[in-house]
Amino acid sequence: MKKSIKNFIAGFLVATIIMAFSSGIAATAMQKIEVKLNTVKIKVNGKPVVADNILYKGTTYVPLRAISTMLDKDVIWDGKTGTVHINDKGSTNTGEIGYSINNPASINTPLIIDYDFLLDKYKAKVTVTDIIRGEEAWKMVENANMFNEPPKDGYEYLLAKIKFELIDAQNAYDLSQASFKLVSEKGKVYDTPLIVAPDPSIDTSLYKGASHEGWVAFQVEKTDLHPVITFGRKYDGSGGIWFKAYK
Repeated sequence: MKKSIKNFIAGFLVATIIMAFSSGIAATAMQKIEVKLNTVKIKVNGKPVVADNILYKGTTYVPLRAISTMLDKDVIWDGKTGTVHINDKGSTNTGEIGYSINNPASINTPLIIDYDFLLDKYKAKVTVTDIIRGEEAWKMVENANMFNEPPKDGYEYLLAKIKFELIDAQNAYDLSQASFKLVSEKGKVYDTPLIVAPDPSIDTSLYKGASHEGWVAFQVEKTDLHPVITFGRKYDGSGGIWFKAYK
């Protein structure tokens, strides 16, 4: 009985010593971690940044969006990859090929668009499979319909053959030439010409699981050598997928 009591006391003392030792380590660690709030004044071009900041181990931490706004930058959050992108104002470049005007996809590069805005919701795979421009494109347009007019002065026709695969949609999706826009290398959005495109035209209606490949016709300035095609932009011009309209 006495031996049991002695063992209990010994165990209790050891446990107490360990706990005291651990508490001492934790206290020491806590003393080393010194965090100060709003002890640093931050200004950008002379203007104070109205946001909390933290001083930790000699380094000042500030909200990313507050500083980016002061520097006239856009902050884009990509929840799929857990990435924050800081871009020049108006740029949607996230470094992913085909998902910005500054980084368009090459011909025969399929892109997936998962569109969900207002009443439109669908998922599709889009591929630009061919680009034809100049005299060859005009001959194809001319043969498509006798009422198709020649290009405007200083312009020429550009034809893009596009494969569209509707992966998911609740209802039928109406695909047309107007679904695609041609943007110049300087950022100008070209008007869609009112002509009959060569067969097969991209114009069609698809249900989930269906696909279609057809031509889309544009007019482009002859001096514009690196235009891009965009599909699925939102009404404010953001988002969408982007393709090179040149080989």
